[in-house]
Amino acid sequence: MNDSKTMVAALSVLAVFALSACSTSHHSDARATTPSPASDALPPSTTVATLPVVACATTTSGTEPVPARPPARETLNLPTAVADRLWLYSDGRTTVLAPASWICSSSIGADGSLAMFVVPVGSVSSTNPELDYTGVFVNTDNTAHGFGQALVCGYFPKSAAARVGQLCDHPPKGTKIKPVDADLVTFTHGPTSGFAVYPDASNATANVDVAKVSCDAGTLCTEILRDALTRFRPS
Repeated sequence: MNDSKTMVAALSVLAVFALSACSTSHHSDARATTPSPASDALPPSTTVATLPVVACATTTSGTEPVPARPPARETLNLPTAVADRLWLYSDGRTTVLAPASWICSSSIGADGSLAMFVVPVGSVSSTNPELDYTGVFVNTDNTAHGFGQALVCGYFPKSAAARVGQLCDHPPKGTKIKPVDADLVTFTHGPTSGFAVYPDASNATANVDVAKVSCDAGTLCTEILRDALTRFRPS
């Protein structure tokens, strides 16, 4: 992982991008019903929250093993103001924060790629990147094959993946992309904010895991993306 100063800078940029995006969002935030415990050892604005972990409905190609069932609960340090409004959602391999009482689904491909979404009950979701849907969306892959390269090359136009000639999943029109460092960019479009991670982006022979996480969940995106960055950026 890059040094601690880079991580702090990345988290700060994510917070700015998430707050900027949610300021234009018309979506309301879901509320959790379970309070989170506080701790005298933490700053007054932070609490130790033991969150439920929702097991996502997961499909696989048949060749990929079904991930182990996730633990029932996980403890995190969270801002007190939002701790009782967030749950964790997991397919046993990938875990993300999202607003409480939402639903999730995960799909794991034969090549190990993953697509997960967490959305409000009764909402409609789509994989069309031109559309903004309320939810938290995660895609992970590996640049050893074309789909992994396509996932990130539109966000890293000078990267090795962009040079090999694969079709890119171009960001939606109007997307604002901000490089944080060589391996990380943040982005916003409409009410959506997020980040893309591409380790060793300059190495044309590197087969590396890549990820894209996007969030449209109002002000909760700040903490959702902050937590996701610690999970999806490799150490």
